[in-house]
Amino acid sequence: MIRKIKAFVSLVDLAGIIVKSGANWETKYGLIFSDDISEKIYNLGIKVEWCDPDMDYKDDVLAYYNAIEEKAVELRKILAAFEERGD
Repeated sequence: MIRKIKAFVSLVDLAGIIVKSGANWETKYGLIFSDDISEKIYNLGIKVEWCDPDMDYKDDVLAYYNAIEEKAVELRKILAAFEERGD
């Protein structure tokens, strides 16, 4: 379980770098919704609820990123609790 949480958080961190970069939104969309990020997140089995606004690249990327970042915030709390225990 901890391995999956760490992998999820790492992928979200990677997505954050992409989202905050100066690349255009089409490029960001292609990288976020790829085998390397969104598919790996899905395959981890950690459920993320999000609504696809189906408007443009920017709105889609931000909606997805905000949802995964929100989940990562909670999962980081769990990781911190395990680290405090020394696990």
